[in-house]
Order: sequence, then structure tokens, then C-alpha cells
Amino acid sequence: MQVYIPENRKGWAIGMAVSHSLFTNLMGFDAMSINEYFATAIQESNAGCEGSKLIAPSWVTTKYPSLDTKAPIFCYDLSGGVAVGYFQQEMGGSWTELDANYPCFIPFVKKDQFTSTPSVGSSFEFQSIVKAYHDYRNVAYWQYVKCWNPIDFFKNSKDPYAAVKIIALAYNQGMNSGAFEPVFVKNRTAAVAATNLMDYISPASPSGLDRLYAEQINRITKVLDNKASEINWNDAAVFGVTDKGDHSFRDFYDAQYNWSDVEDYIKKIAPFYKAFGVDENNFLAEIKPVFDKINGGKSISFRYQMGEVIDAIVLYLPVFDPKKGLGEIYGAVGGNGCFAPAARMEGENGTCLDEAKLKVYFSGEAPYSFSYKRTDVSPEVVYPEITTSVNPYIIKPVPDGVYSLVSVRDNTSAGEVVCTPVEIKSNSAMATASLVKYGDTLCSGAGAGIQVQITSSASGPFTIEY
Repeated sequence: MQVYIPENRKGWAIGMAVSHSLFTNLMGFDAMSINEYFATAIQESNAGCEGSKLIAPSWVTTKYPSLDTKAPIFCYDLSGGVAVGYFQQEMGGSWTELDANYPCFIPFVKKDQFTSTPSVGSSFEFQSIVKAYHDYRNVAYWQYVKCWNPIDFFKNSKDPYAAVKIIALAYNQGMNSGAFEPVFVKNRTAAVAATNLMDYISPASPSGLDRLYAEQINRITKVLDNKASEINWNDAAVFGVTDKGDHSFRDFYDAQYNWSDVEDYIKKIAPFYKAFGVDENNFLAEIKPVFDKINGGKSISFRYQMGEVIDAIVLYLPVFDPKKGLGEIYGAVGGNGCFAPAARMEGENGTCLDEAKLKVYFSGEAPYSFSYKRTDVSPEVVYPEITTSVNPYIIKPVPDGVYSLVSVRDNTSAGEVVCTPVEIKSNSAMATASLVKYGDTLCSGAGAGIQVQITSSASGPFTIEY
């Protein structure tokens, strides 16, 4: 199959850029290639939901299939019985989960709008945004409910496509697949160090569906990234893919974009944000000066000049976080608003001048109630809940050990805690210094000068004041 942006659907490229930027902002770093979005659309629907209406570039000899005329239910099923759209969003269980995880977002997106005509609901442009939120919900579940710290895993992985593989697997198999815990927990050290994470994804079932989807999306993404040379053909061969000639890179996408192309994109996504106060005319008025500033209102290069426009669109759109919804489903209580509190913990080691302490920082509306535990002992010690309006709240003295937050809530609802553990070590090292020699011709800048002898139970460096 040849992969391309249709000439009359330039909004696809804007959509992928916006969705990638949104996901990157939610994650806090650039976790995966923008081409993972296109790879998913190719894998899920062969990008053919509007096939009969798409105009391919002149170089294309194999066009996307016309699913809209040959198998319309594949993309536009209003009954919710099958997955729909370019990214094959399941409108049954998966949509219900998103509805609960994003209580201030998905419930306001009408199913019929999402799954109906291409100009409104079955648009690549908005469906790619929902995919970004779908992907981040999975990561947030592992990070804040399971406390597996996938974010740190992705940051430190020796496999640059680790996030692509894991997120693709979850998109197909769900966030509760049994493939994740062995990677994030049981075999974490080895998995982080692996240059090919596929070696640790369900290795006992080499032809399993979880590995299949991870391998396929990874392979397509690498081709679109111009990294076909990095494809592991042993992994591909397990699923009958052996023709390397079918995996060739043509070029990175670029095209000249007029304001009308950006306007068309905004008009396709704006209806879905109407419930959140996004007015289409105001949206257009906010973005047009950004576009005009780049080249005096004339056309611009997508690849080299569109960045400021993408940033402006992302900043204009409201952002939704799943942690509140996840917290209410998986054990937390309360919650009647759309903004959940958060808590994080930092530690300060003890010194000869001060006691070791923990500091807990909050967001939300005081007073805050939180609990924490010590995890380096067995059984773990869970301390009584503390209620305070002090921010940050200091706990001292603290014995040496490893601590982490368990829960937090404020006057409005339950919230989320940063699960990263904090290690406390007391440092009672003492240092003494004595003058052992002075003299010579100091004023001339020559000679041995002053010599100081330092005795300490800890290694340097040392600071001397005299």
C-alpha cells in the first residue's frame, strides 16, 4: 500500500500534528513519533473511510480503498455494534470507558456526531484527537492507578520505539492486557535496557495478537520515519511479512498550505468543542493572525513553517485529563467537579544541622487530606491520614527509608498522587579542618602558600570559609 495525504484532505496532516502535540504535552515529553498516528490509521482502516472522495497525489498508483461505497458500516456504523472511523474506535466497551475516564469531555461528544458523515463525525481530524486522549488514558492508568511508572520507563528505554510498541499494543488489546505488568514490573530492568522491546512483550506467545499489533504499528511507523533499515525482520517474519521491497520510504510529507486549508481543519473540529465554549468564529479569529504573520498571509510550507500554527491551535483548545475519572473508578471517593486535586512528595536528607523531612505539595482547594506509606519494609507501613491547609506540608523527623504517597482528596473530590518513591538517608558526617602550613612569599604569588588538612567521614567536595 502507498501511504499519502490526499490533496483534498490536507487537514489530516494538521490533525496528526495537533494530536501528537497534545499527547506530547500531556506526557510531558516527546514519547513517540508523529507517524504512529498515520500508521494506526493505515493499519485500522487502510485510510479508506472516505476512499471514493479522496484525491491522491499524481505519483500514487495504489489508492486507498473506497470503504464509504463498498463497506460503509466499517467506518460509519451508528448502532455502535462495530468499531468506527479511521482509527476504528470501538463504540461499545472502549467508548464507555473513555466516557467514564473523561467525565468532562467524552459525555459531551455525541456518538451520532462522531460516527456519522465525514464532514462532521467520521473525520480523520477529530478522531485523531480522540486517539491521543485514548492513548494518554492508558498511560495515566499505568502511571497513577497501577503505579508502574511507564513515563520513566519510556524516557529511559534503550529502544527508541518502546512507546510506539506499548501504546499500539494497548490500543488494540486494552490497558488491562496481561502483557504490560511483566514489562513494567517483573522484567523492568532488562526491558528498559533492551534495544528491541519486542523481546519482552509476551515472549512465550511469539505469534500472539498483542505482539502482532505492536510489531505492525512499529514497522509502519519506522517506514514513515525513514528508518526502514531498523525494522526487525525476524519479528516481522513471525507474522508472514518477509518482503523488504514493500517497505520503502518515498519522502517526508510537505505541501504548501493556504489559510483555507487551516480554516477547513478548524471547521471540522470546532463542532465537537462547542459544549466547552469554543466558538468557531472566535477560534478562526485567534489562529488567522498567527498564520498571516509567517508569510504575510500567503501560503506556507507544512513541514517547515506550520509549527507556530499547530502550537496556537493546541493552546486554544481546552485540555482534558483522565486522572480524576480514573481515580473515581479505581477506589477513590467523592468527586463532583471537573478538576481534581493532586499531590507530590519530595524529600530532604538529614544533616548534622537539620532533621530529615518529607515535603508534600498540593494543587486543588484546601483543606487537603492525604496518606502516605513506607515501602522499604515488609509489611509496608501505611501512616494515618493527615488533613491540612498548609502547602507544602512538612513531615519531620523522618527515619531513613523509602516513602510514597497513597491518596489525596480536597474539599471537592478525590485526586491523583505522583507515585514516584522518595528515599530518605540521614547524613551525619562531620568534617574538621586544620591549618597545617602557611607562609612563603604569598604577596608575590609564589611559594607553597596555605595548606589545610580536612578530616571527614564523607567524600568531598568541601567548602572552606576563612
